[in-house]
Amino acid sequence: MEMAERIPGALTTATLTSILTEHRSLMPISIDGVAPTVDNLANGSYRMSKTLYFVTGPKVSSIALDFIRFVQSAAGASILSDTGNLMIAAEG
Repeated sequence: MEMAERIPGALTTATLTSILTEHRSLMPISIDGVAPTVDNLANGSYRMSKTLYFVTGPKVSSIALDFIRFVQSAAGASILSDTGNLMIAAEG
């Protein structure tokens, strides 16, 4: 991303999260005229996404559980949204 920022007209791959959290001076491109925004992810019009999961074993530390609970909280969802992520309902 650093190199792409220095080369006029460069094209690189990056996630919206990387661009936002690292305060990059890169312009995410639209796909089929649809901008990569959380709203467009939520309404299904922007279809390029990756799902991330928390996977735990039978014994989970209290610190790990606290972190997962925070991420699933309103404050965590707000941070995720601000950084280009969409919170989805927890599975099983």
